[in-house]
Amino acid sequence: MKNLFLSISVNWRKKFKEMLTWFINIKLGISTRPIPPYTYDNKLVDLLGLYMVVKCDGGYRNVTDNNCFGKKLPKQLSVQIG
Repeated sequence: MKNLFLSISVNWRKKFKEMLTWFINIKLGISTRPIPPYTYDNKLVDLLGLYMVVKCDGGYRNVTDNNCFGKKLPKQLSVQIG
């Protein structure tokens, strides 16, 4: 069962990245930003993890209205590069 969970997780991440890349590059016509994005200190941002945290905290509007982005987001959502 654990391997099934891991394969689903990897598949979800792959599909999420494909959808996000299509949306930003094709639908919005933005090709100047890396997908996935990096933080100012060169850490890769886990966009699917960020989406799930925001969703669990009541959605974008709730997190934004309550100014929670910097307070509640776990450090695990970024990975050191290099």
